[in-house]
Formats: sequence, C-alpha cells, structure tokens
Amino acid sequence: ISGNVPSNSGLSSSSALIVSNAVAFASLNNIKLSGLEFAKILSDGEWYVGTQGGGMDQTISLLGNTGQALKIDFYPIEVEPIPVPENFVFVACNSLVSAPKSGHARQSYNQRVFECRLGTALLSRHLVSIYGKNHSLAKLGDLRNKKFSKAVKDIRDIMDTVFKKDYYTLNDVSAILGITPKQLEKNYLKMKTGEIFKPTDGKLKIGSRCRHVLSEWQRVEESRKALIAGNINTLGRLMNEAHESADKDYEISCPELNEMVIIARKHGAFGARLTGAGFGGCTINLIERRNIGRFVKGMSKDYYKKNKKHSQIFTVFSTEHAGKVI
Repeated sequence: ISGNVPSNSGLSSSSALIVSNAVAFASLNNIKLSGLEFAKILSDGEWYVGTQGGGMDQTISLLGNTGQALKIDFYPIEVEPIPVPENFVFVACNSLVSAPKSGHARQSYNQRVFECRLGTALLSRHLVSIYGKNHSLAKLGDLRNKKFSKAVKDIRDIMDTVFKKDYYTLNDVSAILGITPKQLEKNYLKMKTGEIFKPTDGKLKIGSRCRHVLSEWQRVEESRKALIAGNINTLGRLMNEAHESADKDYEISCPELNEMVIIARKHGAFGARLTGAGFGGCTINLIERRNIGRFVKGMSKDYYKKNKKHSQIFTVFSTEHAGKVI
C-alpha cells in the first residue's frame, strides 16, 4: 500500500485507503457490486470506527470520471455527472494545520453530526404540528421529498421559529420533545459502536449547524446550474459563501484557512473555500487555467513564505474512478 496524499490534509486519504482495499478485495473474490451499492456499504463501514462521516468521498472515488464533477445526493444515493469547463481548474493548498479525524478533532466533528440530528428532531416536531404526521423528518435530507416543497419554500421563517436560542442543552431538547434525557440518548445520541455520544460541553449550537447544512444544500443545487451554464462567477461566489457558512455557522474553519482564502481571492481565485472535514487541512480554489502560475506564486509568497512553511500546492483534475490498473 502506498500513496502520496499528505497525511491529515482533509483530502480523503482515509477514504482512498478504504476504497482501494475494498476494490481489490472485491476483485480478488469475484464480488460484483454496483458503484452506488458499494459506496453505501463503504460509507456505512466508517461509522464503525467512530467517525460519523458521510459517503461523499467514497462515492466520488468509485464513480468519478475524467473531466466531470459529480453531484451527489443521499437517502437514497443518486449521482449526476456535470462537465467541468476545460479552461478552469481546481487548485488545493495545504494550510499545513493537521486535520486528523481522531482525538479532539473527531469529537468536534462528531458533535456537529449529533447537533444536526437533534436539530432534525426539533424541526420535525414543528413541521408535524403545522403540516401533519406525514411531514415527519428522519434526517434533514428528507426535505428533498416533494411533499416538503412548501416547508422548503418557507424554511428560513421556519428555522427562525424553531431555533430561538443560540445554545441548547440536552435537557432543553428533552423538554421540547417531551421525552426523558435517557430516551434522548437512546434515540438520538447512539453511535454505531453502541456508545452514547457525550457533547464536549453543555452548549449545543443546534440552529446554526442546521442552517449551514440546509444552506449548503441550496448552494450545491445552485452550483450545479452554474456549472452547466458555464457561469464561473456564480460558482465562485457560491464557494466563497460556503466557506463563510462553514466558518461562522458550522465552525470548522481555523485562522490559517481563513487567511488562505483571503490570499487566494487576492491572487485570482474566483472562489476559495476549505475542503474536507475542516479544522485544518486544505483549501480548494477555482482558478482560470492560464493564471495558475500567478496564483501559485502569490500563495507561495503571501502564505507559505510569510509563515515560514514549505508550500504544498496541487493542481487537481477529475480522473477515472478507482479500479484495477494492471
């Protein structure tokens, strides 16, 4: 096993390891699985080692193709290939702030997952009270269902009504849902390992976490339209807004990543945002192909040289999905 993805850089090296091993194992044992089915199995598998991650990394690794982005939806997994304009590229810049999915970082990462899970329960309770039992939510992604179209249209007002506090405690949530703290733990805080997740402190930022997820969903839909239309300015704006939301609402950025996106925009990036789980790692930057040299020179001078760090800048391209090469 070998690879050249920098460790703890937020570039999905752990998922690459899982996918490559699984593809090899399936090939050696003549196991036939569709790409979507395979992606679901592998994303579920990571939950058993304690990280409450999604399935985006595994899905793109198994289903990506040269020259195309992949719009990925979940519950159920659905994919749509979107051509990437040839005169633009994405450039990843490593902040060199380690972003491991272990220890404190994993706790912080997982807490946001459970904050969203509790937010879903509160939002579901409100929707049922307005629209009836058939509007119960199991997950935020259920809002993709057509029956929620009226709720989605009014989602900003609904969010303001449901989430009136900046912070909630587990007792607050139990009281609103009308269940005991023990029931809350069993229903909403249990991990695949069987452990009960324990928040870092008593303050849960439920509303802002849900706002990030829902606004990110809308940005993905708008980004799809922008790519299809070749509207790079809009795509760049959406990337910038995504970083702002990840920083302010989801709170997974850090000073170094924020510094990098400002420098990137100064040196020609149409859009710049953190990528991966955050808490360090890389930014991803949308660059006109002819301006790569200018961008790399500017980033090297204003971030890496200024901070006395060795530059790690990668121009990245969409390529064929994982599979046997010999």
